[in-house]
Amino acid sequence: MTADGWLEFEDGRAFSKPSPALDAQTGVDINGYGKYVLKKNPEVRLQDLREQLRGGA
Repeated sequence: MTADGWLEFEDGRAFSKPSPALDAQTGVDINGYGKYVLKKNPEVRLQDLREQLRGGA
């Protein structure tokens, strides 16, 4: 994750949203918010953080 909120791969590719990043990794259109998890706490998905920011949790 970059300082401005983009997902950046080790090869330098960067994505402003998680779903296109996951598509680039897998070749399949998948909801990245529901699949990406925190490295330090794999039980927490990006979707969970997104809901907290929106006041849903």
